[in-house]
Amino acid sequence: MAKKLSELEPGDTVLRWLGGCSAPMPLVVKSITDYRIICAGGWEFDRVTGMEVDEKLGWGPAVSGSWIETQDEREAGFAE
Repeated sequence: MAKKLSELEPGDTVLRWLGGCSAPMPLVVKSITDYRIICAGGWEFDRVTGMEVDEKLGWGPAVSGSWIETQDEREAGFAE
């Protein structure tokens, strides 16, 4: 069974995709809140959509230029 965003735990590795880039950036999950996945380097992502949250850029759960998925999701060919 593929691990989904909702099943992540601190220490897991996720893949960060940036619009227009063909290779993901691996990030380590540092902590998880009810609404966010916080990764090493201060990156924050919505826990449901995986979209990067950055108030300075106006990015959030519905509109973002960056998102994460698990390695399992990538290999299975789906994202939450």
